[in-house]
Amino acid sequence: RLAKMLKLMRMMRIARLMRSMPEFFILIKAISCASRATFFTLAFLCVIIYIYSIAFTQLLDGTDVGSAYFSTVPHSMSSLIFHGTFLDDISTVAYAIGAESLSCMVLFGSVVLVAAVTLMNILIGVLCEAISAVADSERMSLQVALVEETLRQILECGLDSDDDGLVSKDEFIKVLESRAAVNALQDIGIDVV
Repeated sequence: RLAKMLKLMRMMRIARLMRSMPEFFILIKAISCASRATFFTLAFLCVIIYIYSIAFTQLLDGTDVGSAYFSTVPHSMSSLIFHGTFLDDISTVAYAIGAESLSCMVLFGSVVLVAAVTLMNILIGVLCEAISAVADSERMSLQVALVEETLRQILECGLDSDDDGLVSKDEFIKVLESRAAVNALQDIGIDVV
């Protein structure tokens, strides 16, 4: 029972932390919104790496570079992912391929161009666009909530004569005549006049 209470307290701390850092929440929502586009971009990357790995396995079969980096298709895929996409120790692999075959060096350059430069930048663009869209949505919802709360406070100050929570034409004129209501609306960026 005590362990359940401690878990609940830990969850409450996490929820409080997320409320204090809305940017973190925006990032999580953006990643979940962009997950479909991210999945298809990564799936396209896997298809491209698979095609190139078949080519490298066939072209460099029986060579030292082929046995070191491209002995089988799965080994070729891992080599191309790490060396061609993530650019890990790219110069060593590129020089070894170039010493073996100039056409394979050009092919490896196209892997780097397509996988590392183009697709990874597309992935970054997708994530940035998703973050921007979610941030705009969150900003708009916060602004709407602030306007609603301000209008509710204005109407609760006696300007809602029939207590229906709606603003009639006469109540709107009362709001415009009230200096406190006009100041409150101007504070949230609404030009009343």
